[in-house]
Amino acid sequence: MEDRQAQVRRRTCTFNRLLLASFLGGLVLGVLESEAFRLRVIYLEGPRRDVLEDVRSMLEGLGPMSTILCRSGVLTSQARQACRVADVKLRKQIPHTIYMHIEPRVPAAALSLPDRPESCLLADRNGFVYESVEKAPAGVIELRAFPIQSLKVGGPLEGLAAELYAQVMAGLEKGGVKIRCMDFSEPANIVAFLEDGTKAKIGGFDNLERKVALVGWICQGVKRKGLWPEYIDVRLPSQPVIMPRRTGTPSGKPADDEGDKTPARGPGTPPAQLEEQPGE
Repeated sequence: MEDRQAQVRRRTCTFNRLLLASFLGGLVLGVLESEAFRLRVIYLEGPRRDVLEDVRSMLEGLGPMSTILCRSGVLTSQARQACRVADVKLRKQIPHTIYMHIEPRVPAAALSLPDRPESCLLADRNGFVYESVEKAPAGVIELRAFPIQSLKVGGPLEGLAAELYAQVMAGLEKGGVKIRCMDFSEPANIVAFLEDGTKAKIGGFDNLERKVALVGWICQGVKRKGLWPEYIDVRLPSQPVIMPRRTGTPSGKPADDEGDKTPARGPGTPPAQLEEQPGE
């Protein structure tokens, strides 16, 4: 009889503890969701005001939330739906404020279609197309007549276009020389132009990464010797050819294609309320 009474007392004690814990938990939750911790202001920070406006429009539909209880992932994923956003960093300031630093995507190339040469689409290093512009930004390679049937903002390149793009980016990084533009109008005879006007004959899609890198290695090598090439021919990567300029300077009169051609031994593979706070 005493054992049964002891069991009843233990069960009653356990029930009372659970009831008290539930009451306290509900009380704390109620306080955290009250006006005392209601999210009132989201400050948007970043270097581009137009990108901040994109994020603002993405966040405007959010309902009331607690500064403490709101999940960071919800806000960051919502902000990343803006095509031009590369990264989001979030910082809470209790009780009513959240700061979001918006990092915009950086263009790695400007792409144009064969039937739309008048406009360009910007893509980042990973081949994500995120913005339409009238002309390529300074210092960004332009890939003219890029071989893709359709190109739209808000998605990655696919198929052959993605493969070619990745090879071009890798070749540029390895070669170390800026190329102003590459023309894919004739897929079997791709040509490129460096910042100093040097022409590079690339050829077809085969070994594209190696040929783009080879242009950079050769160009740097000949310039260290005081030579300025009129064009570099890497259509056969194992037998590259250099056509030097007659004046020997980048500003001299270009030589004709019938001039002397110098074979070059290129290396095979070298070792709430939304407030904007734009950055400075």
